[in-house]
Amino acid sequence: MILLTILKWLGIALLCVLALLLVLCMCILFVPVRYHISVTCMDRWSAHGVVSWMFHILHLSFDTDGKKGTRLRIFGFPVSARENAGSRKRKRKKKASGVPAGSREPSQKEPEKDFGKPEVSLTEVKQMHKEPESMENETMEPSGKKKRSRFIALRNRVKKFFLSIKGIFDKIKAVDREGLQLIRLLLVNGGKLLKHIFPKKVRGWIHFGTSDPAQTGEILGAVSILFAMYGQGVRVIPDFDQAVFEGKVELRGSLMGIILLILVIRVHPIRLVSYLDGK
Repeated sequence: MILLTILKWLGIALLCVLALLLVLCMCILFVPVRYHISVTCMDRWSAHGVVSWMFHILHLSFDTDGKKGTRLRIFGFPVSARENAGSRKRKRKKKASGVPAGSREPSQKEPEKDFGKPEVSLTEVKQMHKEPESMENETMEPSGKKKRSRFIALRNRVKKFFLSIKGIFDKIKAVDREGLQLIRLLLVNGGKLLKHIFPKKVRGWIHFGTSDPAQTGEILGAVSILFAMYGQGVRVIPDFDQAVFEGKVELRGSLMGIILLILVIRVHPIRLVSYLDGK
């Protein structure tokens, strides 16, 4: 009887563990991972966002503009405490040196200032008496050249991307029939995966322009094609007079584990690995 009772309770415990594992697997497969990303470009680039799962049980946040960095929380408790550990080490060093944590380290004695008659050169006098228009032109020209160089770099990257795609398709032509079938599966299911991961909501505005109106029109045509599906959410404001690039875009989307699992199974990963090993 005692042995049967022990086996009974062991069976109940095993069933409870299996039930918990089943619930966990169902949550992983059917509870979506949600993300919210905001990208801003005014004087400089900045981005911050949040990735959460299961009512923020898992919460990942990142911020490029500030001291927060990347933080991971599970049930509201921080997992990585690099910043806290670093601050503790600094406090320990200050205590060991005898300096209070809140006070600053004593600086060296500042040299005595000379309040005598300042010496002004002839070039400095000429710069002081410059016309305001010439000074404005000197300040505006570098910023315009900098923004134009950004567009040129972006255009070169787009060209390089399309050239790399062309090279990939040239290599595909030399692959055998089985390889073509696997590549077709990868492209089809990879496109479906990107469509699933792609943000469902995009909101914001983009204000751009170059000093060349023709180049601005070409970029406007390309941007209009890319943002055709989000025409109501994203405002594209072209500027044909000056070189400028600024804006703010917010992205919201989600990813479900069951969709990812189905797409991976459709690719036949075992067959793909065996084909690559044979090559």
